[in-house]
Amino acid sequence: MYSLLLKDREYPISVYLSYMMRVRELTRADAIALLTHSAVKLGLRKNLTPPGSNTIARWGRTTDVPQWAIVTALSITEGLGKIPFTDKEWAFWGYSAAERGADIGQYSGKWREWLEKAYRFKREHESRTEYRTRFKSFSNPDISSKILIFYKGNNLDFVNIPTLLIGLATTREIQPLIDNALNNNKLFTEADRQAALEVDTAMFKLDCEIADSVKELEKVGFATYLCNGNIVFT
Repeated sequence: MYSLLLKDREYPISVYLSYMMRVRELTRADAIALLTHSAVKLGLRKNLTPPGSNTIARWGRTTDVPQWAIVTALSITEGLGKIPFTDKEWAFWGYSAAERGADIGQYSGKWREWLEKAYRFKREHESRTEYRTRFKSFSNPDISSKILIFYKGNNLDFVNIPTLLIGLATTREIQPLIDNALNNNKLFTEADRQAALEVDTAMFKLDCEIADSVKELEKVGFATYLCNGNIVFT
C-alpha cells in the first residue's frame, strides 16, 4: 500500500548513504555534501552548508526527515543507474519523482507503475482543501478528509478500521506493525489495532475520531459497511 510504505522516512536516506559509501566508495561526509549541493541545484534547498552527521543521525528518530533530502537522494541514485530493490524503495522513488514533476511518458515497466501510484496519491492529497470544505459540517473535517485521501489515494477496493488507524497515525513506533502487514500482504487486524493503541495514548483520540468520521460518512452516503466489517467509500 503506497502511502504506508512512505511512513519510514529515514529509510531512503539510509539506502542513499549505504549505496554511495558501499558502491560509489564515497565517505559519509562526501555523500552528505553531494546530497546538499544536488538539492541546491534542484532548487529544493538554498543553504549550501551540509547538515552535520549528527543531525542526519537524528533524522527520523527525534526530528523529521526533510522532504528535500528524500527527493534529492532518490534523484541522485536514479541518475547513477540504481534500480530500487524493495517495494519501500520503489515507493520513495515514486514519491521523489512525482515531487520533481517527472513525466510518466518517459518511464515504462515497474518505474511507470510506481510513478503512477505516486501521482494518484499526490492528486488526492492535493484535494485535501476541497475535501475539508465538503465535510465542513462534520465533527472532524480533517480526519474525514484524510480517510478519503488514504482510501482513494491508495486505490483500495475496501478498508477496515485498524488499517485506517495505522494509515492515519503519525507515530513511528508502529512501524513494526506496518512492516509485518505489508510483508504479509494483508489488511491490519483488530489485534494490530489493539497493539497500536498500546503504543501511544494519543492513538485513542485518533481511533475515536476515525470511528465518528466513518459514521458521519456513512450517514451521508460516502461509506458503506460490508458484512465482513470492511468498509467501501465512494
